[in-house]
Amino acid sequence: TNAGQVSLALNGMASNANPESRGDLSQALQYAARLHFRPAVIKSFVLVSCQSELSPADYGDAMTLLSEQGIQLHLLTPLELAFKGPSSHARLLSRIYGFNGQSAITASGEDAELRKQLEVPKSLLNTLVQASAGSIFDLNRLEARKRSSVKRATSMIGASIAKQSHAMECQVCDCLSTSDGKGRLMCHRCISPSIDIVLQNWQKYGTPEQW
Repeated sequence: TNAGQVSLALNGMASNANPESRGDLSQALQYAARLHFRPAVIKSFVLVSCQSELSPADYGDAMTLLSEQGIQLHLLTPLELAFKGPSSHARLLSRIYGFNGQSAITASGEDAELRKQLEVPKSLLNTLVQASAGSIFDLNRLEARKRSSVKRATSMIGASIAKQSHAMECQVCDCLSTSDGKGRLMCHRCISPSIDIVLQNWQKYGTPEQW
């Protein structure tokens, strides 16, 4: 899709007027994963949320969905970052836009050494994002008063997501029928060789007729 279509879609979204209501992350991911994607396309989802709550049951379902579909999940959420213990790099916190499993994302690029010193906020949602090889970005960076600061932040976030995006090395696609009888192509990650061997042995030796 192009930028114009994205803007049109966002403008057509209605926000919930109830500030105490919470969206269902699991349902949102399932809906997005069911959208039509071309074979071999890179799937990168960006979740914008002020909530970091995720139940253990939803975590397991979401992790399975992201893994099977080859989806990389990124998160934009308000962050309060800090370093582990006393650090001479405290002044650098204002330059950090976010982090992933390997690096801290700063105004100068990615910094692996700085990431090791970063105190990562712990939550199941943050764990889910990093397990999918995604990044967590500070939403506050997009609310700066200076337009130039917001532009720099969006550029760094966009560049980081693009750099981390990788298509699945192997996928299997099936043509399935929709409710109205139309054909739809659905692709998922190939089964790993170790699991494939288990399945082959089960089919060969594990059927009741062969007991």
